[in-house]
Amino acid sequence: MNGTDARASLAKRALPGLKENRAFYEGDHWQGSTAWIGPRPAVGEVGGAEVLSEIQRALISKNAIREVVTRHMGAVVGQEPAWGFTLVRALADGEEPTPDEQALIDEAEAALTVLWDTRRLHQDLQQAVAILLYAGRAALRLYVPSGLLNDKGAIVAEKLADALAVLYLDVPKPEQAGLVTDRTTQRQTGVYAYTTDDGAERVEVVSVDLASGATLIQISGGENDERAPVQLGGRLTICELSRDPLITPQVRQQQMLLNLAKTMLARNVVLGGFLERIILNAQLPGEYVEDAVTKKKTFVPSPLKTGAGTTNVLAGLPVSDATGRVTGYATPTIIYRDPVPVTTFNDTADAAYQGMLEEVHQLHAAIAGDATASGESRRQARADFEASLGATISEVEAAGRWLLETALAMAAAFANQPGRFDSLRATFTCRVDSGPISADEQDQTRQNVEAGLLSKETGMVRIGVDDTDAEKTKIAAEGETANQAQQTNATAILGRAGLLAQQVRGDTQQQVNGETNAAA
Repeated sequence: MNGTDARASLAKRALPGLKENRAFYEGDHWQGSTAWIGPRPAVGEVGGAEVLSEIQRALISKNAIREVVTRHMGAVVGQEPAWGFTLVRALADGEEPTPDEQALIDEAEAALTVLWDTRRLHQDLQQAVAILLYAGRAALRLYVPSGLLNDKGAIVAEKLADALAVLYLDVPKPEQAGLVTDRTTQRQTGVYAYTTDDGAERVEVVSVDLASGATLIQISGGENDERAPVQLGGRLTICELSRDPLITPQVRQQQMLLNLAKTMLARNVVLGGFLERIILNAQLPGEYVEDAVTKKKTFVPSPLKTGAGTTNVLAGLPVSDATGRVTGYATPTIIYRDPVPVTTFNDTADAAYQGMLEEVHQLHAAIAGDATASGESRRQARADFEASLGATISEVEAAGRWLLETALAMAAAFANQPGRFDSLRATFTCRVDSGPISADEQDQTRQNVEAGLLSKETGMVRIGVDDTDAEKTKIAAEGETANQAQQTNATAILGRAGLLAQQVRGDTQQQVNGETNAAA
């Protein structure tokens, strides 16, 4: 597949609502006025642009879309996932890896732990999951910066650590990268379209050569640039995560209703602080001014004074008959327009927000502080939320395995040891955290751990332990310290017992000696 075909195939994979969802997530809740559902001037109306500008200035928004995306993402990858390596071959019951196999596993885990920490791969995964949730698709790309390649477009390293040091993980925009599947062969090709610093369009196409099994990376656009083939065990350097978008059209509608209610609430505050007055049948303060030419007098009103301590004298408007003769004066009245009760807007905003939470299966966040909600309703709401995480978890764990295995394969190839780790496969498990749980749920978790229905690590995660490995290390250290203290105490007790026994023997011997001397 050439660069032109690859770019065209990528462009065909439309992502409905991507532009709007990304704008909401990043905080643009105006979107050129298209996200405003309140009153607006008619198209082409004189002064309409100024009215829209004033509406935009007064817009009040609550970014609930980012909130629900962040909450879902945090539940899946908020905590460091548990990952490692095991053998591809199946182990019999009770069988352990051989010393050589265990040494290979330890080497792989130690090397990738350094890469994981130095490249902050956890944060990259969090970014990819956020994109996946609002776009429905996200991509990960392992690459070596072009400035680190030799003249042949390859990397040569002496050690595995040196090879891993040149690897980087990119999280491109979903419209820039992904996997394109050939319908006739079901072969997948990785595509990444980008623009260079000088404005040139480039397309990176990643495929696997069927004859050699090597991974081929071709960069086209302007001039062709083919990287050296790399033996990666048939893996591509681009991975794609896919699921139904969390942000649906209904969620966007609720977000716009929420923004409308918040904006109108602010408008109502202005009306409450600056009351609107309507003056009927009253002559405003002012004076009659005579025209210098026509000598006709015209009434010129003065500005109406407002605020504390001001006094305005208003007279009724004159009432004239058909001949223009004043026959009387109208009775002036002033009407105040009171603001709407704030409960109208608060109730609307609450309903819109709750509607969003229901759409994304996060109703437990709304009832967490509700004193009237029963414990059972909270458990059911949390269970609904945890069930909705499944589609994301499966994609993240698959992407995590790809990331670990591909990075290790690339490093081995760069170190001139291709296929060295083919006997290993990665394990990657998300530590799901759906938020704080009640005391009853904590007790139930402890009972399940004691009964062997849950592992200690899973139980620790459920009760809110962030770093289970560190916590287990602390527990082991405390247990060892307690054992040492017990041994020390036992030794001291035995020592004291020995001294006491020795003393008793000494006293007895002295008594015997005394009795012997007395008999003599």
